[in-house]
This record gives sequence, C-alpha cells and structure tokens, in this order.
Amino acid sequence: MEKEKQTVKSELDDLRTQIEHLQKGKATAEKLSKQLEQQLNRIQTKIEDHVKQI
Repeated sequence: MEKEKQTVKSELDDLRTQIEHLQKGKATAEKLSKQLEQQLNRIQTKIEDHVKQI
C-alpha cells in the first residue's frame, strides 16, 4: 500500500512539473505572438503609407 502511495505521489509530482513547463512555454509563446503581431502591424502601416505615395 505504501509503495502505491509513493508511486502515485511521484507521478503527481511529475505531472505538476510538466504543467509548470507547459505554462511557461505558453507564456513565452503568447509573448512572442504579441511581438510578432505588433511587428506585422508596423510593417502593414509602412506598406500602406508607401502605397499612398505611389
């Protein structure tokens, strides 16, 4: 019985660690996505300005 408890506890700890890694990865991906969206918006604005000048 005690061995089973330790196994379950170990698996739970592993899952918690995996969740933390996934959450950090998600936060990093969301930050990068925002940066890329801002960059895209700036480029689109520049293109629109150039098209107006033509």
